[in-house]
Amino acid sequence: MEAVTLQLISQLIRGVREHALADSEYKNSKGDLTRLASKISTPFLLFGTTEHDLIEHTDEEFEIVSFSCDYAARTLALYTEHMRSTISSRRNKRLAIYRLTDDVLAVIFEFVVGSRSNCLRPLMRKAPLNISHVSRKWRKVAFEAPRLWAQYEPMNARISHIFLDRTRSTPLNIELHSRDADEISDDEDLEEPHLSFPVPLAPAAKAYRAHLAKFAEFIQPVIPYVGRWGVLNLEGVRETELNFLSCPTPNLKIVRLKSIRSDPSTTSYAQLLDALTPSLRELYLRDLRAPPLTSPIYAGLTVLKLQEITYEGSMACHLLDILVVCPLLERLSLESLKFDESPGTEPLPHTPLSIPLTRLKSMQLSFLNTAVTQTILLPITIPPTASLLVDIKAYSDADVRAIFPSTFDISKSLPNTLSISWCYLQLVGNTLYMDGGAFGSGAPLLKVGVHQVTGFYYSDLVIPDLAQVAFPLSVRSLSFDFVEHWTIRVPIFVRLLASATVVTSLTFSGCSWSAVEALAITPTSHLCPLLRDLRLRGVQINNAALLRLVKSRTCADGGDGGQPELEHVRLSSLVLSSCTGLDFPTLLALRELPLQVQALGPDSPIKNIKYNQVR
Repeated sequence: MEAVTLQLISQLIRGVREHALADSEYKNSKGDLTRLASKISTPFLLFGTTEHDLIEHTDEEFEIVSFSCDYAARTLALYTEHMRSTISSRRNKRLAIYRLTDDVLAVIFEFVVGSRSNCLRPLMRKAPLNISHVSRKWRKVAFEAPRLWAQYEPMNARISHIFLDRTRSTPLNIELHSRDADEISDDEDLEEPHLSFPVPLAPAAKAYRAHLAKFAEFIQPVIPYVGRWGVLNLEGVRETELNFLSCPTPNLKIVRLKSIRSDPSTTSYAQLLDALTPSLRELYLRDLRAPPLTSPIYAGLTVLKLQEITYEGSMACHLLDILVVCPLLERLSLESLKFDESPGTEPLPHTPLSIPLTRLKSMQLSFLNTAVTQTILLPITIPPTASLLVDIKAYSDADVRAIFPSTFDISKSLPNTLSISWCYLQLVGNTLYMDGGAFGSGAPLLKVGVHQVTGFYYSDLVIPDLAQVAFPLSVRSLSFDFVEHWTIRVPIFVRLLASATVVTSLTFSGCSWSAVEALAITPTSHLCPLLRDLRLRGVQINNAALLRLVKSRTCADGGDGGQPELEHVRLSSLVLSSCTGLDFPTLLALRELPLQVQALGPDSPIKNIKYNQVR
């Protein structure tokens, strides 16, 4: 029976296939079986039967025909399914993604699993589960890559046994924390938002709340594997629920603890971490009762981030001890920390005269006591390529000067400032920001934010004090954004520009005209002698003064018909964007001068307001 069936089915498929190849219109008639039904609807008799057979014979005939039809249909389905699978496999082998080796596919899958949005997706749409349902090849690669299954979090906790079995001996990533609304799809195309993949936040938030309420049940499945923990990321858990930290965690490399609810009547969980994490390299603590700064948990780190913590029994100088025992530190972030500086605290320990942080890539010091910030900056030495961010809560201009006092050897402690080639000052509300960086580099090398406290108004000394840090001899581009005349007086502004002797590009955005007018060359003043590009945005123009300024920087005689001055670099480009008060005759007069003039409207703003590199 099987041989006959397979032979007939193969002949049927082959015959239909050959007819379809010869008929280009076969796709249009594939669903029309009307004519075929009319041809086979005539009653017929099977071999060995007559019209005069008994009812029993007829019933048997019906049963045999029904069986034959079902058998033929199932066999046909199996046969065609096998054929389709074979053809699909042959097609897939010709695709670039299927020509990749298993190792390369595994690496790609790791990027997908680690994407920011993957943790927010419903379980069946989450990698690696969805990956393993694409094809046999992908399923094989996924099952043989234990790192893909190493994350244990609220969304997959109910099938933890599947994930744990497939991780084998791979270090585990234990996570229970809230998700930020900014965690969008990594496939998001900001230039074409309609191509984005929406990821709902509600399922992840619901799962987090449910497992936080039953944290003991959540953590229990992975307790037997505590020796394999590689990452521990918890938020909102009670201190009393962290007793499992008393177990040694020899492979734990990353710890993130946030908003741990303390219980003053119990021993701090922080004591449980001491000497139990020999492999710890990254430590993030925020809004909790943290281990004292003398704890060995802070030693040997490459990343340290402390936020919103009050250290009782510890002093700011202990931070320097941590820097000493972390010679490989790459990233340091200290924000809103408070220390015990009461009269009963222990005396200051001996602090080295210099603490070289040769591996440091970035340092952030935000909203610390002024003395704390100075304590950290004075003895350290960071690499020339490291970025430094300092946020100051200023009650007076003295708070700003205290961060970078006149005795502070900037070139020694902060050699990265020597590489600054552009500087950007911006006033937003009550906060003054200053960014400094190098042309062609990524993040700024220096970012300083001075946040005004009620009752304090910026004095003329604030910006010059910052400028002594960010204005090395190499600064070639300066940009002032909304620095109004009441922020810094013109004489101070002139003194500021007098120190920027190699500046080739200046940008004024929303600034007062009196500051711009100071650039005009006179017998007694020649600021920025190498200036070639001047960009004005949102400035109230004084037409006569603008024409006089540009003439003084483009004409050999300074524009007043007098004796020619010594040879100087002439202004070659003037950009006016959304400037008010500029009249048409002045614009025509400017375009008759030997420089390029651009007048941009609101729809064509200056592309990069922070800096401009003159080629």
